[in-house]
Amino acid sequence: MSMFPNPTRRALLATGLVMPFALMAAEGDGNSEVANLWRRLFTGPLGETICWWYQGTLYAHVDRLREFPVVGLHAIMVARASEQGNGLALDYRTIGCFSDLDSGEPVRRWRNPFTNRVEDIPPFFIEGPGRYVMTPSVEGVALTLTAAQTRTNRIVATMETSGERVMLTQIEGTLQGFPALDGKLPPLDSPAVTERQTRIQLITQRAALAKAEPVADVRGFFSHVYDALPPWLGFGEALGSGLSKGQMRKARTDEIVNRAVWAYLKRQVPSAFSGNRLVLP
Repeated sequence: MSMFPNPTRRALLATGLVMPFALMAAEGDGNSEVANLWRRLFTGPLGETICWWYQGTLYAHVDRLREFPVVGLHAIMVARASEQGNGLALDYRTIGCFSDLDSGEPVRRWRNPFTNRVEDIPPFFIEGPGRYVMTPSVEGVALTLTAAQTRTNRIVATMETSGERVMLTQIEGTLQGFPALDGKLPPLDSPAVTERQTRIQLITQRAALAKAEPVADVRGFFSHVYDALPPWLGFGEALGSGLSKGQMRKARTDEIVNRAVWAYLKRQVPSAFSGNRLVLP
C-alpha cells in the first residue's frame, strides 16, 4: 500500500518522473551518443579510481506537517570503470554521514523539534558494493544497476543539448531502505525497505568534450525521493516521505572537497582510505 493514500503533487512527481525520460530514451538514433556521454561524464579512465562527492540536505515530509530540513547529507561514491563485454562497467561503494544544520559538523544525533526529543541517527552509512553497466547497441543503450541490499526496478539515461551546454540525466528507481543505526542498509525482506527514486543531472560544456577521454571536472545535482520516513527520526507510525537533494562533483581520490567530512569518515570507515587517498575495497 502506498505511503501516499491521498496523492500529493510531490508524490505524483516521485512516481511519474521516469515516464517522459523512458520515452525519450526509446526514440531516435542517439543511443551511442548517450553511452559515450555517460562514459565521459559519469566515469573515469579505465582502471582509475575516481570519486563523486555529494553534498546536500535531508528533508522530511510528515503527515500534517510541512516539508522541513533535518540534517546536512554528505556522501562520497568511490568508483572504478572497466570493460564489460562491448560495454562499460562502473563498480562503486558509497560512504557518507550527516551534519548539523547550524555548525555543519558531522553528527550522531538530531533534536526533533516537533517531539522535543533527541534522536540517535546513523553516525555514518555505507551503500554498495554496486555496479553500473552501460552497453550501447543498435537497438538502444542498456543501462543496468545492481547493488547490495537494493533491487533496481528501472534505470534510464538521456542527454540534452542547448547551445554550448550538454547535460546527462539519469533516473533510477530502486527498492531499498534508509541506513540503519549501524550504518548498513536493511535487507530487502525488511519492512523498512521502501521505494527510492534518484535523479542525477550532470552538466558540462561542449568544449570540455573536445578530447576523447573522460572529463575530469564535472558538476551536477542529485535528488533521492523515498516513499517513507527513516524510523530514527522519531515520528513513529506517522505517514511521510524523505527527500535528499544537493550538488555533486567529480574529484580525484586524494582531493579533499570537504575537510571535516573527510576527517570524520576516515575515522568511521577506515576501509575506504589508504593514507591520504580514498580507495575501492
